[in-house]
Amino acid sequence: MAEALILDIGIWTRGVAPNYATQTTFSPWDFNVPISCGEALNIPGDGVIADDDGAVVVLAAMIGEVA
Repeated sequence: MAEALILDIGIWTRGVAPNYATQTTFSPWDFNVPISCGEALNIPGDGVIADDDGAVVVLAAMIGEVA
């Protein structure tokens, strides 16, 4: 975690995991698929805007309206 603080970028986490996915044979990784982040559904193409107060998901169809 100390190394991440040096980067001076926002990091939002509830904790840390001692193991990496590459240390196991179980790798549930994929891309361009819907995911759930907290209680928000994120579809490929959606935007996520975050600051110190929290994060919000912007639907892909609405990105032009908030940009």
